[in-house]
Amino acid sequence: MDKKHLTEQEVRSNYIRPAIINAGWTATQIREDYAITLGRIIARGGVCKRDRKSAKMAKSLG
Repeated sequence: MDKKHLTEQEVRSNYIRPAIINAGWTATQIREDYAITLGRIIARGGVCKRDRKSAKMAKSLG
């Protein structure tokens, strides 16, 4: 399998996650695409909301 043609998700599923599990982690200790921040706050005219597109994401977190 040529790694250059794999997507980021396929690399994580096929290589990174198994390596973390082989290092002694359990599947319940591993999270993928975990939001670290909720995104910036937008305040306009007395209404506040979060911009979810600007949230910072961790690709693999244990």
